[in-house]
Amino acid sequence: MRYLALAVALLLPLAGCGQAQMESAENTSADMSAGPPTTAADDGPTEYCDIIDQDVSRGDCERYRQAKARLARGVAAFSVPGTMKRGETAVVELALARGADQEAVSEMVASEGRETEPISEVRVARYMAAELDGEGFTVAPAGVQRKDLFLSGSARWRWEITALKAKKHELALTVYAEIGGPDGQPKPQWTEVARRTVTVETTWGQTFGDGIEAAIAWLGRIENLLTALAAVLVALGIVIWRWKTLGGKPEAGGGG
Repeated sequence: MRYLALAVALLLPLAGCGQAQMESAENTSADMSAGPPTTAADDGPTEYCDIIDQDVSRGDCERYRQAKARLARGVAAFSVPGTMKRGETAVVELALARGADQEAVSEMVASEGRETEPISEVRVARYMAAELDGEGFTVAPAGVQRKDLFLSGSARWRWEITALKAKKHELALTVYAEIGGPDGQPKPQWTEVARRTVTVETTWGQTFGDGIEAAIAWLGRIENLLTALAAVLVALGIVIWRWKTLGGKPEAGGGG
């Protein structure tokens, strides 16, 4: 019995130690499943950020600044027709590449009858977008057109423009580099703009038609002027008639 009591006395501390190790392992497993400890970032109040031209927190502005610094440098070329006729449809193209030679990029969009304008020092991201607006033109496709430069490092955009009757014919190209914002969504930033005036010629028939339209409009203005003048003369005639008709009559209640 004495030996049995001694064995029990020796085993009890070991059992307690084993239970403590199991509890410690369970707590460690629970801590690991919860992930590393996180701390809430305090970016402070919003303020103007010159990088994106809007109010964001100071921390978000710094993240945009770092993202801009990481953008690669590239070159682009903008190809537009030198002259067009009213009603004619022509092609406009843009080529953009990361880390490429300017001459090679310009050759991507070079075409007979079009003039190519190089655009240097373009900020390039994986996702790029471009938009072409035209004063005096219809443009298709309209709106922002998005491209992925992941595989080739370059992209091309193509639009069809139709010259309309207008006093001014100008194309405005906007190129966007899209970066991920703090919310993880791509956001277009750092715009590069190229403007180009296109000479639009008219045919003899269009010139003659424009002259007829101008003459009709001029006659319409003359007609409106004559109508207004006739109304003034009628009103003046009524005033003169009333003055002559009522001017010689004695006033009411007068007489000898």
